[in-house]
Amino acid sequence: MRCPNCAGAENRVLETRAINLGIRRRRQCQCGHRWATVEINADIVRDIWNFWQAALRPAKVKRANKRQAAQAKGLKAMSDL
Repeated sequence: MRCPNCAGAENRVLETRAINLGIRRRRQCQCGHRWATVEINADIVRDIWNFWQAALRPAKVKRANKRQAAQAKGLKAMSDL
């Protein structure tokens, strides 16, 4: 983990806490800069991904149906020529 302030590789973990998403770590670099990192649990990421895929699926189907209708209309117009 590199320091976002000085890009130094030497840092230490000040505290570690379990949070809903995973683990939160407070870090400090030798330059004195402090920052937090979050390690997200892979199961939560998968659950969020599945939720959004399910939420967006109706919109994708609607868009696909509109696209097919537009293509059919275009083909009909071409055949009328």
